[in-house]
Amino acid sequence: MSKFTVHVCTVGCCRDNGGLEIFRAFSEEVERLDLHEQFVVKEAECNGICKYKPTVVIETEAGEKFFYGNMKPEVARNVVRYHVQNDGDSEKVIASHLVKKE
Repeated sequence: MSKFTVHVCTVGCCRDNGGLEIFRAFSEEVERLDLHEQFVVKEAECNGICKYKPTVVIETEAGEKFFYGNMKPEVARNVVRYHVQNDGDSEKVIASHLVKKE
């Protein structure tokens, strides 16, 4: 079972553009799907991609990082489903929000 840490920027321009709502959406989706064993959702001070505000970084236990920008609550829910289920429908929704992968 893969484990993920979700870093949601909730300060400054991200906060002003819905960062707290994005944080809530991730937290609620993890709760709804009972994924507490796989996901930890954290508030972040800055993810380093401010021009794409609000931003989220998903970090895998293997050290991969997925940087998402221009996030919306409905996209956050799809991001969770994509990383857990490799859901093709969710991948279509999130594709335009993936800024980079390391």
